[in-house]
Amino acid sequence: MTNDEMGTQPGHDALRSMLRFLGPVMIIIGVILIGCFISSANDDFNRARSRVERGFPDFGGGSVTITDMPGGSPSDPNPLMFLGGGVCIMIGMAMCGYGYMGAAARYQAEEIAPVAKDAINYMVKGTEESVEGLARAVKNGLAESDPDADRDEKCPKCGKGNRHDAKFCDHCGEALTKVCPSCGKDNDPDARFCNGCGQAIS
Repeated sequence: MTNDEMGTQPGHDALRSMLRFLGPVMIIIGVILIGCFISSANDDFNRARSRVERGFPDFGGGSVTITDMPGGSPSDPNPLMFLGGGVCIMIGMAMCGYGYMGAAARYQAEEIAPVAKDAINYMVKGTEESVEGLARAVKNGLAESDPDADRDEKCPKCGKGNRHDAKFCDHCGEALTKVCPSCGKDNDPDARFCNGCGQAIS
């Protein structure tokens, strides 16, 4: 599988190849039809001008046509040839568009992704201070709405927050620490052994 077909549906390989082949063929056919029409119209116009320039008489006071003149063309340019050529070109362009759609999309993604990344990085860098300020404002707002937000010591009895250095709860007076009778070190209120000397705490 080529790089052009990576990431595509494997079942679409045959259809994609057919569209990539028939698309240019239809465009070429359309160009040929339009070219034939233009060539035929140009030849018809040149013959008419040549006859008029040589003074060919006007039959019955009407306009002179190629078919009225000796040696004139028996057939006029067919407008359907021009119309058919245009339709063939449009169909061919649509086939090419579908046939190369995946390749074009991948090319666009590869070209746009670095630009989008740079733009996002630029925006993030430019708004970094604003985002930090917003975060601080949100934090301060939360702290104001919750008085216990800056208190990390929770009372085991009432669950209210207290300062980290508090020994008794500000709300219910419950002891927040257990003092070791052996070494005097403060311990958590639910501690069974001292974290300083290892003695049992009642």
